[in-house]
Amino acid sequence: MQYLTREVRPQDVERYTTVYAPRIRSVQLGSRLAPSIGVLQGLSIATRFIPGALSPNIRALSWSVYAFDYLGMENVDLAASYMSLFAGETLSCLYIPPLPEAPLPLCFTALFSTIERLSGLKVLDLRSTFSPPNNPDVLNKLIASCPWECLESLDVPTVAESVLGQLQTLPRLKSLGLWGQQDILPLRYTLGRPPTYPPPTSFASLETLVVQSRSLGLLLTIALLQHLPQVNRFRSLITSTWGESSPESSDVTQDFFCGHWEPL
Repeated sequence: MQYLTREVRPQDVERYTTVYAPRIRSVQLGSRLAPSIGVLQGLSIATRFIPGALSPNIRALSWSVYAFDYLGMENVDLAASYMSLFAGETLSCLYIPPLPEAPLPLCFTALFSTIERLSGLKVLDLRSTFSPPNNPDVLNKLIASCPWECLESLDVPTVAESVLGQLQTLPRLKSLGLWGQQDILPLRYTLGRPPTYPPPTSFASLETLVVQSRSLGLLLTIALLQHLPQVNRFRSLITSTWGESSPESSDVTQDFFCGHWEPL
């Protein structure tokens, strides 16, 4: 970890920003590399608060708040406000590891701001970030706040029915993962009966579905699969109960693939 011992001037970072920063494609912030709040503040000022100044051509960013936990919870939250230093316009993959259950308003503010600014985001992994009981309402608001026109892969712990309706319309979403859903979604389909198919635009590109749930594996899987049109691109179903294979998964797979779908 690095602490600020003097002022940071633009010329101090000129060589880095002109020679090294453009080469960076991936940033994974860990405890051994975590700068102090003072360093982040100094760099932000010296680079004139330009988003992505430290990695303008970045593709993937993993921002762990635990990299700053040695500073205390208040500063953990404050550090997140400097996420934009690394989140350049080319960022396409964002991973936020688990967050502590303590309130982190600045962290969520930074997350909202970053995601809303990056219209080209393709991969968003929040599977542990909002794990219950950590702010499921914030997660639903976050998903509902963006058009996600380029999003191809989404991993979240839970999803509300209203948000699921939005996800259905995403034109490029290929992979959807639910990692710990505790609430069942409404069922409109009964095994053994002819289904009522949604329009062809519903999950038009979805190929992979991952469902992990303590006790709702079968019902939750059906609740999601019922939103796929008869002709679809679906290829892979992974369902389990906290890491152990669910015996119902084979029945669900056989019924849907053999009796009701026509994969492209």
